[in-house]
Amino acid sequence: MENLFKSSENIYKCLHFLSNIGVPFILIDTNNQVKAVTPPAVEMFTSIYMDESLSIVGRKVNDILWFIEDNFNHFQKHSISNYAFQNEIKIKNIKWKFNGEFIRTKDDIILLLNYHLEKDEYIKKALLLTAIEDSSENAIIGQDVDGVVISWNRAAEKIYGYTQSEIIGKNLSILDNDRSGKNIREMLDTLKSGEEIKNYEVKRLCKNGEEIFLSVNVSPLRNYKGEVIGSCTISRDITENKMLTEKLYDSEKRFRNIYEQSPIGIEIFDSNGNTLSANKSFCNMFKINTISDFKYDNFFESPYIPNRIKDKVKSKKISRLVCRYNLKSNKTYLDSENEICYFDMLITPILNEYGDITSILAQVQDITKVKTIEKMVGNFTSLSDDIFCILDFKGNFLEVSAAVEKILGWSKEEFSHKNFANFLHIDDFDATFNAINSLLETGRITYRNRYTCKDGNYKWIEWSSFIVKEDKVVYSIGRDITKRMENEEELRKAKIAAEEASIAKSRFLANMSHEIRTPINGIMGMTELSLMTDLTEEQTEYLNVVKTSSQHLLDIINDVLDISKIESGKFKLDLVPFNLEETINKLVKNFSILANKKYLEFIYFVEPTLTKGSLIGDPLRLNQILMNLLTNALKFTDRGSIIVCAKHIPSPTGKVKVQFSVSDTGIGIPDDKMDRLFKTFSQVDDSYTKKYGGTGLGLAICKHLVGMMNGDIWVNSKEDHGSCFYFTAEFLPVDDSKQASCSKNIDTPAHIFNQSENTPGLGSKNVYSKTILIADDNEVNQRFISTLLYKKGYNYLIASDGNEAIKLFNENKVDLILMDIQMPKLNGVNATRVIRDSEDLLKKHTPIIAMTAYAMSGDKEKFISVGMDDYLAKPIDFQYLYDILDKYLN
Repeated sequence: MENLFKSSENIYKCLHFLSNIGVPFILIDTNNQVKAVTPPAVEMFTSIYMDESLSIVGRKVNDILWFIEDNFNHFQKHSISNYAFQNEIKIKNIKWKFNGEFIRTKDDIILLLNYHLEKDEYIKKALLLTAIEDSSENAIIGQDVDGVVISWNRAAEKIYGYTQSEIIGKNLSILDNDRSGKNIREMLDTLKSGEEIKNYEVKRLCKNGEEIFLSVNVSPLRNYKGEVIGSCTISRDITENKMLTEKLYDSEKRFRNIYEQSPIGIEIFDSNGNTLSANKSFCNMFKINTISDFKYDNFFESPYIPNRIKDKVKSKKISRLVCRYNLKSNKTYLDSENEICYFDMLITPILNEYGDITSILAQVQDITKVKTIEKMVGNFTSLSDDIFCILDFKGNFLEVSAAVEKILGWSKEEFSHKNFANFLHIDDFDATFNAINSLLETGRITYRNRYTCKDGNYKWIEWSSFIVKEDKVVYSIGRDITKRMENEEELRKAKIAAEEASIAKSRFLANMSHEIRTPINGIMGMTELSLMTDLTEEQTEYLNVVKTSSQHLLDIINDVLDISKIESGKFKLDLVPFNLEETINKLVKNFSILANKKYLEFIYFVEPTLTKGSLIGDPLRLNQILMNLLTNALKFTDRGSIIVCAKHIPSPTGKVKVQFSVSDTGIGIPDDKMDRLFKTFSQVDDSYTKKYGGTGLGLAICKHLVGMMNGDIWVNSKEDHGSCFYFTAEFLPVDDSKQASCSKNIDTPAHIFNQSENTPGLGSKNVYSKTILIADDNEVNQRFISTLLYKKGYNYLIASDGNEAIKLFNENKVDLILMDIQMPKLNGVNATRVIRDSEDLLKKHTPIIAMTAYAMSGDKEKFISVGMDDYLAKPIDFQYLYDILDKYLN
């Protein structure tokens, strides 16, 4: 073996033998070039460089064996006969380990180089290659030289429909579309010669019999000797592309039509800027027949294209410009206004798949009219008293009109490119930034703030702002509203004064209501009691007059209070189920008696569809409207008839709309007085000699009530021939099942009179009855209420103020308290609080009924909130009083 390495000649003779050893042998000449290698060395270099056609012989050592260059230099430098070494290096992310030895012979240098891969790295690489193969969307197929399938990835399964188990070991000819396999044999013959097949389109047959089109790349597979041992086919499904190809011609044709017929001028240049073509719109814009008539036919040489635009196109960037062009002389930037046109040009460099410019597209629009309008707008904004400005999203003024100097004293130059915050009043920062946040959300807003003037004063500016997201700017128009704000401040003060006056009015009405209702309660109560006694006919007549007059006075007070509630916005409807026919029948029954006394014919009609079932609405307020209209008809009619009608009219889904009418044959209304109807405190006849009385509130109240019922009210009238008032109202229907259920829950008062023989008087005792405490400072009311209680059979106690009421309550067993609100020493509200506090400790509850002349909106709710259970308004209706007592005691 020693003799083997004594000369190069011996090495050459034994190269075939050395190749069988499997260790790479490399022979290096005195010029440090590779002189010869064994096949294992070739295989090593092929593995390292992953290149089967790598040239090795004749290469410099430092060029081909760079990975052991330091070891070779060490060997040469020390001129030693042999040198063994170990080395580790990463090549293409794979770690290689080399064990080698340099041996110097007489003529050459022999290199024995053993190598192996780091095990983990090799496995990772193999797994990576497998993962790439499986995750590829292309079919990757391995076959031997005869076309037998040896590997088949997942994409191949998806494209062809065959699983690995179905296809591996079979010949590729089963995929040929004509089953002959001729096409595949021809491809295999090409590969055996060492040629590759690139981007070859073929038709193949899937497992389900469907034909598909594929783009195929086939590469030969060689062993370390360079012999073709098989091939690898990578196929991409292009069936869809093939189908689209047929549509390509139509698409190109449509594009050509768009190009020719587009209203936008289009000019196309090659990569050097030479004009290729222009469409008809472009030629028409520039008044030429063909593009060859255009003076400047090279993009980069055109004088009307700025250099900055040309540079941007060369940098492959889209650019835009407005070109000012004289069509008559074909010269640019002339000042003859009549001959100059403006064109908006969008320049787009067209790139190929490698990113190189292949052509340049110019899209041109004639914007001469737009420019003219812009000039007009500029003149308008400069002459306007409002500030027109444009801001960026950071709040900096980009443009501002001349009005800024007129309003704030700053010049345009002093205002431009400054941030709005520099001019904003410090107290308006929060409100302004809140407005900006709303602007960003909604895109448009109107707000106001104070801006500082150049002289140091501040002015109120109202801004109308909106965002244009494409331009990333905010457009704002500012108007000086300083005088308006001063006026608003004066109005605000006036409003406060008016509200205070309104509060004072409400207090006055409340006090008036209390002071008037209290004596009326006594008058009406005692009149009712007197009428229950044995009287002569004359006494009865006089007391009825007192009763009628008191009721009339009470109606006036109620009208005034209703108007007050309506004006304060606290008037509400009480929606309950009711029967419309029954409501009208009760009303008609009462008015029929009055009509008969005046010898008037009284007729009413209710459409049959309205008599079935119940409606949901406010029957009391409906009754109030009809009663007011009937009262007026009765008042102003001396002969003839009065007719009441109710009919169903079309309405929104789920609602019942009714039209009511009250007609008479009375005095009618003059045409010049019609506008006074439905107005507060207004009457047709307001002279000192007027024949008919009234406050002028009734129809005004009716109008408000009708409006709350989603209806309208109007009148047809002719003087001396009568009038007909119409109004509509909406209700909700109630089906029979719900109405039956509702009816079961309605309490029916049981008026059972106690036939006690006790004599009425203060502090009367009846051991078989409930005890009621009357707290009222008015003696007439005390007498009236106690008499009503006596007739019902109740025991009663009487207190003249709140302290006395508390004392009697603590000393006696009291079943219910009738509590007046306004009493001396301790009022009813505070007395109720004391009683409720004591009851909380004893875990008991005594019903307390507010009994007061206060009848303003909100009074009832206020009394309930302090612990009272219910509310009785004076003057007290004895029947309603009995109902309340039955509700809480029985």
